[in-house]
Amino acid sequence: MRVALNSGIVVRILVLTIILGPIVLGLFQNVVSIFGQKPSLEIVGLSANPLNTLLIVPGLVTAVITTLFTGIVATAISLVLAFSFCIIFLYKGVKPRKLAIITMLLSAPHVVVAIGLTFLMAPSGWVFRLFASLSDFESPPDIFIVNDPFGVSLVVGLVIKEAPFLIFVIMASITQIPVQRNLCEARALGYDLANCWIRVIVPQIWPLVRLPVFVVLAYSLANVEMAVVLGPTNPPVLSVLLMRMFLSPDVTFLAPASAGALLQVLLVLAVFLIFYLLEMWIRFFGKMWLCLGTRSAIFRIIFPWMAQFSFCMLLLGCFALFLSFVWSFASHWRWPSVFPETMSTQNWIRFAPDLIPFLGNSIFIASSTTLSAIILAIAWFQTEKRDDAVNGKLLPFAICIPLFIPQIGFLFGLNTVFLKTGLGGSWFAVIWSHLLYVFPYVFIVLANPWRSIDPRIAKSASALGVGPFKQLLFLKIPILIPSILAASAIGISVSIAQFLPTLFLGGGRISTLTTEVIALSYGADRRILGVVTTLQALVPWIAYAAAFFIPRYIYKNRSGLGGISS
Repeated sequence: MRVALNSGIVVRILVLTIILGPIVLGLFQNVVSIFGQKPSLEIVGLSANPLNTLLIVPGLVTAVITTLFTGIVATAISLVLAFSFCIIFLYKGVKPRKLAIITMLLSAPHVVVAIGLTFLMAPSGWVFRLFASLSDFESPPDIFIVNDPFGVSLVVGLVIKEAPFLIFVIMASITQIPVQRNLCEARALGYDLANCWIRVIVPQIWPLVRLPVFVVLAYSLANVEMAVVLGPTNPPVLSVLLMRMFLSPDVTFLAPASAGALLQVLLVLAVFLIFYLLEMWIRFFGKMWLCLGTRSAIFRIIFPWMAQFSFCMLLLGCFALFLSFVWSFASHWRWPSVFPETMSTQNWIRFAPDLIPFLGNSIFIASSTTLSAIILAIAWFQTEKRDDAVNGKLLPFAICIPLFIPQIGFLFGLNTVFLKTGLGGSWFAVIWSHLLYVFPYVFIVLANPWRSIDPRIAKSASALGVGPFKQLLFLKIPILIPSILAASAIGISVSIAQFLPTLFLGGGRISTLTTEVIALSYGADRRILGVVTTLQALVPWIAYAAAFFIPRYIYKNRSGLGGISS
């Protein structure tokens, strides 16, 4: 017992060090960059110059305001649309397995959705081509649709990408509460479906979806990939502004950028606090509102419209992905043609060979990161006591901390630490940085299936003299094949979408499909953009398809396992 307990402690310390150690080192290095000693940059000892320099950076105030607007508005709209979709469509006969549209958007990398939206909403995009074919437009209109100064296009992109994630989270949370019984009881009191949800179901679901909502909020406030493609440019949002400062050839911007990275972290934490206080306020006055027992018709009117709007947004995102696919085969598509004049495979023949190295790097990093995450998660669960699985909530929350901390807040500082140790620009550094974001998702996906394994199986195997390692290899892992494959698909899709970890920790030496898409988004030919984005989206889609079909094939032919057991 003592050996098992000690091994569990060692595994937990190791995993937490691997996941949280880089964040602590990166944040500490940013503090050192502001107040440390850097004779080469003429910064010695305590100095307020980096802070003063940051405060006078042109556009800083506007960048902060735009960041707050796009992040908060996108999260709020995504949450409302997700609840509306679940309220109306999920309980109107639409089965979850038929909602492949959500899976397609959920697995697509953020930058792929962003590029597809530029093909759709840009002044020379498909929407204005359709208007031009129906009117007398001779040239694309000279207006800001994409990269508008208010960040509206960025909000649209964030909503299209984050709403499917929240829909899946809500659907998973619904299975943990007695929804049908509560709805029947509330309907018996005379409440309509919308009021039943708002009064009875949502208060029970919210504690289960609070952390995923905060993850969406943190990403919306600090994203770089979608902000580069869809966000305002002069000035950009705060994360993009800091990225430009970090990558500037003028090294005197490094210390102010480090101060800005800490500002980004504090900004996210402040918004978290505001949301928590808002939740407390709603909880206090919501109880009073529930006690009144009023039967308002406004929810019955609003939610169907919001549900239809959410479905339209999802279709818009899928159509944007389809446009990327069409552009990859378009030979000639001149304004104002709604459809390509000619289509062929010449774009793939011409551009695909040059993209093979980027594809290979992406697959290698994603597979290595996902495999490492699965091994760490299995080691965690294998040494976990059943009491810890039920009562230990602090450690799983600590594992998810990388999802709440802005990437720009610590990655450059972490890269500085790696450069000092000789690991900067290495494959090891890039894989480790990806692991920070892949491991929490893999852990969450595997947690419930692993803890749901009947403990009597292990006891029976132990009684027959089977050791823990053989139990893991021949009993638990075969049982968890569907969950492991699902976790692998999610891990691959998360790794494929990482941009800043590859950019900073790779030091420009390691390029992936994501870094190539971001580089090409500044004005490359739409045909090569279509090829790259389609190729990037295919990788996670293939992973999800494998996770879906492989277990079916295994279980369909499971009769062949009888010879092994004998």
